[in-house]
Order: sequence, then C-alpha cells, then structure tokens
Amino acid sequence: MALLSREMYKQIEGKLHNRFRMREEVAVWYAERDDTLPADAILSRKMQDVSGGQTNSRADATASTAIKRAQPPKHIREAQRWLCVIDLVERRYTETPKGMFLAAYYDGTPKTKGRMQRVCERLSIEQSTAYAWRDEIVNYTALILATERVVTKF
Repeated sequence: MALLSREMYKQIEGKLHNRFRMREEVAVWYAERDDTLPADAILSRKMQDVSGGQTNSRADATASTAIKRAQPPKHIREAQRWLCVIDLVERRYTETPKGMFLAAYYDGTPKTKGRMQRVCERLSIEQSTAYAWRDEIVNYTALILATERVVTKF
C-alpha cells in the first residue's frame, strides 16, 4: 500500500532535486531587497503616529510600502518552508550512507536515464537498496511536511 499519492511523491522528489535552485532564488530575493526602512516600521502592521495613537497601516502609504517590501512573495515563502523541511531531512541523514545517497541522487543536475545505476556504482550499493533508501527519504520528508504543516494534502 502506498503512503503517498504519485503526485505528492513526484513533488517531494522535485523539491529535493531543485533545493539548490530554491536556495539561490531565496538568497537572490533577500539580496535584492531594499533594507533602508527601519526594522520596526517593516515588522509592524500598525504604525504609531506622533500623538501615540495607532493608524491603520493600509491607509498609511509608507507603512503599506514597508509591509510589501518586508514580506516575501508567495513563491519565496513557499520555497522557504520547503527548504526548512529539506534542511531537517538533510540533518537527519548527515554523515550516513543514506545522506551520501541523498547528496548524490538529488544533486541538482538534470535527470537522465541510468542515473540510479551510476549513483549505485559510485556508492557501491545495490539498486534495490538505493530504491529503498529513496523511498525512506521521500517518506521521511512527507512526515516532516505533515508535522510542520507545509502540505496538508497527500
């Protein structure tokens, strides 16, 4: 019995495979960000006016601009959530044979025919072992996704 739908399995594999591109995309967004606004103005949805009362940030153009600049777009926020999960998975398998498999199989290069065989030869493991490890890594990733509520539909 399959634990994950085929679509979710492929989505997790795709995110694991593209984790380097996602990290770069997030880093570029933050590097291009204009950090000239004060931190308290960026983080607060309500701004204190001079008299000490609160003004609605939606009516205040400066506050609205600060909020828009401070909040990453939806695709960046999603990438950050996925990267947090992937970091937990990588940490779980660090310095283990499965971690070496994770690094070798999901290395960010385009998928090609015979990839699993090349990875198995490089790591000196059987293909059945590699497929079992891949399934374990993807299922563990799904478990963390559910625990962290990054994805709710499996």
